[in-house]
Amino acid sequence: MSSIKYKTERNQSLVEKLIENAKEYWRFCKKENSRYLSWEHCYSVFCDARNKKSLTEVDKDQLCLHLAFYLASWGMYRGSSFLLQQDYKIHRKVIDAILDSDKRLQGAGCEELANPELNHALWKLSNGITEYYSRIRNDVSNMLEKEEATSNLSTILITKVLLGTLGCVPAYDQYFANGVAYEEVTTKTYNKASLDNLIEFYKNNFDQLEEYRQKLQKGNLKYTQMKLLDMAFWQIGFTSIKLELREESDEVIEDAIIQRKSIELTFKDSVNRFIDEKGLDRNHLIQKWPQNKNKIILIKTTGPGSIEGKFF
Repeated sequence: MSSIKYKTERNQSLVEKLIENAKEYWRFCKKENSRYLSWEHCYSVFCDARNKKSLTEVDKDQLCLHLAFYLASWGMYRGSSFLLQQDYKIHRKVIDAILDSDKRLQGAGCEELANPELNHALWKLSNGITEYYSRIRNDVSNMLEKEEATSNLSTILITKVLLGTLGCVPAYDQYFANGVAYEEVTTKTYNKASLDNLIEFYKNNFDQLEEYRQKLQKGNLKYTQMKLLDMAFWQIGFTSIKLELREESDEVIEDAIIQRKSIELTFKDSVNRFIDEKGLDRNHLIQKWPQNKNKIILIKTTGPGSIEGKFF
């Protein structure tokens, strides 16, 4: 089989798998009050805002609230997060940067993102958001009298912001990153090369993916191409990690059972040797304490002297 034919067949198989996993994810998007809907609420208000000619301070305040809750709903306000030390208004400068960004970024698909000019606009925005949140993280560290973080800001936060507001990149969280790596589509790290691989993957499988994406619509809200990839690979990563954890758990349980049985056998042998060495009457012991017939080996826990003293 030629490498081209193999690659084509593999892509077809993977696309089918992606669609099946997206369907599983979509199932939760149809449940009332599901946290999976947090993206819809956030993305919708940003679509509406960017279509308005002007926004009031109240409008921008509402955008901050929506972004903050969406991020909290998707795990970005956990106990160790610097965002937990701030109120929702901390996102205001990010909101302004997003509103001032190229309007073509809103819901941008792979064809648009392949455009060098728009691609540059995306990375300029991404870098600006990163710099802003990095400063806030350092300010929080100073406020709490902690050492400033030396590691780069997590791209999970940046990509979740971009996905929730513009829908133009997937969120590179643990499950998505695991999914794309598991299927060998792109790298786990959010950078230009990784995103370009996703863009190329979508373009190469455009017809099948677009046919399914058209079904992902609620009223006037259409799920974006990058949101579709986010859903599908997230579900694959989530499922694969669950299977790995289950297999690890099964192995641990199996090892524990084997170890316990080994200890019990060793323990039983040692008690039997003790009884034989002392010339004790096994039947007499069982008759004297019949409730211990099946537990007699446990008496060894207090030591040979105690066993002898207890029985006689």
